[in-house]
Amino acid sequence: MATISRRGEYQWRAKIRRSGYPEQSKTFNTKAEAETWVREIEGKMDRGIFIDRNALEKTTLFDILDRYEKEITPTKKGEVQERSKLKILKKSRLSGMSLAVIQPKDIVAYRNERIKEVKAATVGREINLLSNAFNVARTEWGLPGLLNPAQGIRRPKLPQGRNRRASIDELNRIISETQSPILKTLIPLAVETAMRRGEMTLFEWKDVDFDKRTIYLRMTKNGTARAVPLSTTAMALLEALPRTDGRVFSVRADSITQAFSRSVQRARKEYEKECAEQGIPADPEFLTGLRLHDMRHEATSRLFEDKELQMAEVMAVTGHKDTRSMLRYTHLQAHQLAKKLG
Repeated sequence: MATISRRGEYQWRAKIRRSGYPEQSKTFNTKAEAETWVREIEGKMDRGIFIDRNALEKTTLFDILDRYEKEITPTKKGEVQERSKLKILKKSRLSGMSLAVIQPKDIVAYRNERIKEVKAATVGREINLLSNAFNVARTEWGLPGLLNPAQGIRRPKLPQGRNRRASIDELNRIISETQSPILKTLIPLAVETAMRRGEMTLFEWKDVDFDKRTIYLRMTKNGTARAVPLSTTAMALLEALPRTDGRVFSVRADSITQAFSRSVQRARKEYEKECAEQGIPADPEFLTGLRLHDMRHEATSRLFEDKELQMAEVMAVTGHKDTRSMLRYTHLQAHQLAKKLG
């Protein structure tokens, strides 16, 4: 049963009550608009295709992102990183919009604005997180009429993989200039083991087997545990550290990244000072553009070049699952290839 009644001088309210459906109501500027809406809703009810959108209209994107953070994010290995992304999304213009009105064009607008502030990979991950939140809300939280406006949205094109190599001189200078005792061990250990930042800050002393010369990583990026073999140099680095009952490096991953960046900057300033004193121009590429993750890149490349390991052996050390992803790390130097050619 549908009723249309006047509300004030310029508005009309339409109500629909039908067994098996929640009551529907909406206000219009004209009676004709109200009548059109009633016919449309009742027609969908007759055909069994009506979806109640009241819940969508009352729920904002912020609501589902907040619930997602409380219920889903704690189950992720990258919980800290995901909370950081959610914090950004919850502050965006999108978060205040009703789920009933968000369209793909709104996600596109977010993408186009965000790419001006951060890198393509970051934007892509944020859109992926949005898409997952919409899917969870639709399939698990009782919002069957919710569409996923982030699905199918083109992600920003990623740049080619980095091929930055850290020279021995650069590494020595960074280690020399760092004010972090942890970095003095962690940097050379990263070059010896090819471990990721998160892996190095999570493994504990109980995971180190000095007899077998391995570190057992229980938590890795791809979700598969692995044992990392230790070189003689890596063994010496660990043996020189004081042993405790917990983690080998009791520090947050983001703190290590910040400390590394500061160390690179100090090393660059010292290098420029030396060049000025000697009256020679400073190399614009020396000690610039280096990231902590480049230590993993350097380590992986050395496994091919210096240790002459095969692809399968390198992947066992680094934990890579896809041979294609290895191409980002194995930029073999031409003179090394020339030696093999004879």
